[in-house]
Amino acid sequence: MRPRFFIGLFLAADLFICATRALAVSCDVASIQSIAPSNSKITSAVETTSGAIPYCQINASITTDATLGDVIHYEVGLPDSSYWNSRFLFAGNAGLAGSIPFDLSSLQGSYAVAATDTGHTGANRDASWALNNTPAVLDFEYRAVHESAVAAEQILSGYYGNPAYHSYFAGCSTGGRQGLVEAENYPTDFDGIAAGDPAIGQNYLAFNANAQAILSPNSYLDSAAITLLNQAVLTQCDGLDGVVDGLIQNPAACAFNPAALLCSPGQTTGCLTAGQIAAVNKIYQGPVDTAGATLYPGLSISDPAQSAPADAGWPQMITGCPQSSCKLPSFTGAEPWAGFPLTPTQWAAQDGFYKYFISNNPNLDTKTISFSNQVQLSAITSRTASLGGEGMNADLTPFVTSGHKLLMYHGWSDPVFSPYVSVNYYNNVQATLGSNTADSIRLFMAPGMHHCQGFGPGPNSFDAVSALVSWVEQGVVPEGIVASHHINDNPTAPIDRTMPLCAYPELAIYDDVGPVNDASSWSCSATNR
Repeated sequence: MRPRFFIGLFLAADLFICATRALAVSCDVASIQSIAPSNSKITSAVETTSGAIPYCQINASITTDATLGDVIHYEVGLPDSSYWNSRFLFAGNAGLAGSIPFDLSSLQGSYAVAATDTGHTGANRDASWALNNTPAVLDFEYRAVHESAVAAEQILSGYYGNPAYHSYFAGCSTGGRQGLVEAENYPTDFDGIAAGDPAIGQNYLAFNANAQAILSPNSYLDSAAITLLNQAVLTQCDGLDGVVDGLIQNPAACAFNPAALLCSPGQTTGCLTAGQIAAVNKIYQGPVDTAGATLYPGLSISDPAQSAPADAGWPQMITGCPQSSCKLPSFTGAEPWAGFPLTPTQWAAQDGFYKYFISNNPNLDTKTISFSNQVQLSAITSRTASLGGEGMNADLTPFVTSGHKLLMYHGWSDPVFSPYVSVNYYNNVQATLGSNTADSIRLFMAPGMHHCQGFGPGPNSFDAVSALVSWVEQGVVPEGIVASHHINDNPTAPIDRTMPLCAYPELAIYDDVGPVNDASSWSCSATNR
């Protein structure tokens, strides 16, 4: 077990001044293999540089099933000892993984870093590798991150000579789910976890329900319909927080009713059909079973449209039509968006999941999943939970009693995973752990942020890891994290807005005096206006 104390002095850039430390071993395959776990095979170890940081780049693998050829690949980057900041950061994956998200930016910040492909290779929207391959599925669901982290940390300890250090995990989307699964199943792996927009719960049922809701000529939501909906929601709810600034601070407080947009007899533009309104209501509600119980919460009433060329809202995630006009999907075909330049992210994700993870039938027509068939729904939910990576266990007692910290965040306007899944999860954790939950676990909701950082009309870029590090190492509880928004969601463009993200359930309140686009004009409050 690594030492639990921290050594070093802070610099302004939040790095450590480290005395020159002699490495315990050299950066070559034989030397690294000698300090690696017995189940790891070191395939390469070379000295290289990232920016100004010299480091040892290590590629390794762990075989989980030799018969089926299932191998977890992982990569480790260990800065030269004179540069290392005595921290280890494991990077989470996106989508269905299939590649190693090696974090050069954190490496350049003097972290030792590691990541895994989760046990398969391929495009992160391709699920075909899971067909009749339980070992690979279990690697993806929960095993690969844990096994890779344990191995990477053993290599780190041997390489630096068993030093004191702190261990962190950071990820969004699938990475957010991985972080929560780690906290739930392997509470001693990381001292701190930053988990964003997590893909937890029965989200694939929501993806399927959203697709079925729009797949008829009368209910399909084209770009014009989504733009109209976006404007109507903003008009009604923008000012609920006391300032009209193009941003809805708390979509949960918005009582918008899509029926207000119903077309009058003979009206064909600037309105929604009854079928479109029904589809929007289903997306807002989320799927329910035959008894009316929620299977997964619906999306929020906030920012369904894409706000910038690089952004992705409902058109990309749900409908497959981000342009002003495009052809309609096949309303009767098993693959409605076959041949489209863009297959909606939600459709592709659920289609692959149910074909290859759940049914092991690549010919399954996922439109045949019926929300009026309780036997089918129960089988799906049970099978999904049985894979071990659903991430919904709210009892984080072992994680908390280990003294570890969990920083969650979620975009209030996420068009992929409902922001309410994080709100509900946090509330369930609080119900389990009690009034001291916020001492170890905090949730930050980001108004106007779409899926993960960098997207959406609201301030959507922030440093969750630095806030987590300060919390773990200095006891500085994160009360608010300043987020910024770049013009057109282009990280190289100027910043046009900053705002504090508040620890849930607090909200950011404008002071009615300063510039509305400046974080200094806002403060976090437990009560709205």
